[in-house]
Amino acid sequence: MSTPKPGDRDTTIDLLRSIRPEGKGITWLGHSVNQQSGCIDLMLLTGDYTKEEMAEALSRRYGERPLNEWVRRINAHFAHLQDGDRRDRSSSMKPHRLKLKEEGGKWTFDLDD
Repeated sequence: MSTPKPGDRDTTIDLLRSIRPEGKGITWLGHSVNQQSGCIDLMLLTGDYTKEEMAEALSRRYGERPLNEWVRRINAHFAHLQDGDRRDRSSSMKPHRLKLKEEGGKWTFDLDD
């Protein structure tokens, strides 16, 4: 298991308690707000989306694909945010080691320790 990126958890907790999720087109996690990963970060931050709703939003913004493909993309980004996915392992990218939770079908960051 690789070491998490320093400060990601604390920065995410601070951000969830504040009102500024992005700056200069980059989310607090370093993902471009104009890319799929940044959009997923921002949807998670609100806690207002199911995976299917995220998939529909990504499909509208980035082009029609079967929703199951978008759900796979979302699951891969969730893996990156938590423990890392296969792309992280092959590229030496560090996962963020954040916890996610589902409440009433909606996904968000889990701040409980």
